[in-house]
Amino acid sequence: MKTKILSQTTGALLGLGLMTLAVSSAQANPGEWIHTGIFAFQIISENPQTQTGGLRLMEVAGDASEVIIPETLYSGETGYTYTVDEIGSRVVAFHEVSITRFFIPKTVNFIAELPFGHMVDIKSLEVDEASPYFSSPDGVLMDKEQTTIIYYPQTRAISSYTIPSTVKILESYSFAFNETLEELYMPDSVTEIRFSAFGSAVALKKIRLSAGVKSLPEQLFWHCISLQEVIIPEGVEEIGAGFFGLCETLTKVEFPASIKHLGAEMFPDCMELKGVYFNGNAPETDGDIFGYWGEEDIIVYYRKGTTGWGPTFCDRPTAVWNPSEKPTVHFDPPTIVDGKLVFNITCPAGTTLESSTDLKTWTPVTVEGNVYTVDTTVGKHTYYRIKAE
Repeated sequence: MKTKILSQTTGALLGLGLMTLAVSSAQANPGEWIHTGIFAFQIISENPQTQTGGLRLMEVAGDASEVIIPETLYSGETGYTYTVDEIGSRVVAFHEVSITRFFIPKTVNFIAELPFGHMVDIKSLEVDEASPYFSSPDGVLMDKEQTTIIYYPQTRAISSYTIPSTVKILESYSFAFNETLEELYMPDSVTEIRFSAFGSAVALKKIRLSAGVKSLPEQLFWHCISLQEVIIPEGVEEIGAGFFGLCETLTKVEFPASIKHLGAEMFPDCMELKGVYFNGNAPETDGDIFGYWGEEDIIVYYRKGTTGWGPTFCDRPTAVWNPSEKPTVHFDPPTIVDGKLVFNITCPAGTTLESSTDLKTWTPVTVEGNVYTVDTTVGKHTYYRIKAE
């Protein structure tokens, strides 16, 4: 009899336990979505003891010109007060109007890759200065220490940008889909560039990569349809597949002597590409580095004295590269005329004299014959260079 009572008690306790679990399961909301105004959040955590939880922003919809993400949100449906902890990927995929201000609160501690999708017009991106996790110098989204660029606004109204010397990492898609940036200057402090950081940056024409990077990722310049000049510095050893895919205006690429390995199909659909130039020995490849359209006439050039080259490279003809003699400037000696310095300059055929006041933007200089007059106004500093075509 006792045994029977014990069995009934045990069964009752087990039933109660199952009921308790069922109730707890019914009250658990992680994974469910909460919609409020222009925002859609996903519940990522809940604490029944305090009736609090965490949210991930999943979508910003509607036609609001100012987007201010709240720090907290109370849900009458669940009875919980939530903190906005995360921002997901492509939270703004399509928006009907320009966003004049996009504000990220100090509670956000995680932002996914590509937080904003294609063709998103954000005029100003701002992070709460009290945030211990992120910052927004000049409207560019970075981590708090400003060592990682997470997102560069796609429609930021400047054509040239110099990455700060504090930056070490460019996150995946950090400059992707940009519509305004034409020139980018990268300090050698950058040691890591992640997948397709410049993908579909359609206005980008000129970029100097960091000498601090040893390996460059796949599809870094995919669909950069305006790209004309890329400076790959000495020290880069490996470049991933599809690196220059769909770079329609690219005509010439020069690789440093340090290059050891190239990924497959680095140049698919580079319709204007005529020459690929190597300063070092023939690198290993993961197959054909060229694509299938419009690159039949490409010639692969290599330096005399380097090794590993044959009559063809990846089925393209090779030739010894004989660069023209370096341009020279002659002072015979300079003279002063009307308070200005005048000197004779010799520019070999195929070269151009250029001037700059910041070593970033260079402008062609018109030379009358072989004489050039330097503006020696006090306080004005101008730099000059002779550029071989």
